Amino acid sequence: MAERTAVVKMKHLRYAIVLSIILIALGGVVGAAQASGDVSADRTINDTAPDAGDTVAVDTDITLESGAEVDFVDNATPAFEDATFERFEQGDETPQPIVQTADGEAVVVIFDEEDLSSGTVTVVYEVTIPDDADDGERFEIESVIKIDGSEISVTGDNSLTVGGEQESESGQSGSGESSNTDTDSADDGAETETTSADENGTDSADDEDTNVTDDEETASEDENGDVTEGEEAPSDESGGGLYTMIGLAFLGLVCANGLLAWRQRKS
Repeated sequence: MAERTAVVKMKHLRYAIVLSIILIALGGVVGAAQASGDVSADRTINDTAPDAGDTVAVDTDITLESGAEVDFVDNATPAFEDATFERFEQGDETPQPIVQTADGEAVVVIFDEEDLSSGTVTVVYEVTIPDDADDGERFEIESVIKIDGSEISVTGDNSLTVGGEQESESGQSGSGESSNTDTDSADDGAETETTSADENGTDSADDEDTNVTDDEETASEDENGDVTEGEEAPSDESGGGLYTMIGLAFLGLVCANGLLAWRQRKS
């Protein structure tokens, strides 16, 4: 009777071990999915080429999946003349941070988890360029933003240049006319090269055959499900987590069976 009771207890222990391992692995998969979800930060500077003495607005959008503690720090190098907060908002709400300090060197904001929800939190502050700033002087903003203690990267604008050229949306400075001129020059160069090749008796059919071959190869790769050039292979984070969970569960089952067999032999 005692031996049978011991066997039953060992079976229960085995099931408990397997269940615990499955729950731990599942929690890891869910945590990884949340960490790699739609949590991001993007900064916009309304004037990246101000003059000395101008005031510039710095707008940072932080996207959250759920309520979370947000630690926000912007450090300026060199320091601005001054910095003041403009507004905090999330949708129609106006969350109030538990910490907010701003000066020419650093801007610090901390939101409590209870004050935020899923969606985009916007932090807007203004900085003043020193009156004695020289043309061409560059001011950089380095951010440290943490969501529940985990740091995330910040995209968008990260600097401004006094008296410089306003950056376009593509991240390049200058006017559209210059860009068009460069494009026209490139087209002229391509036409000249083609004309020269034809005059020298170069057989353009080879190029056409090469292009056709490349297109056919690309089409073949698409039909076979391979990733073509310019595309990124999809990540398989969820699949890897599932395999890890199965592997851990199997290992726990083997260990539990071994322990049960050893217990039975000892009895």
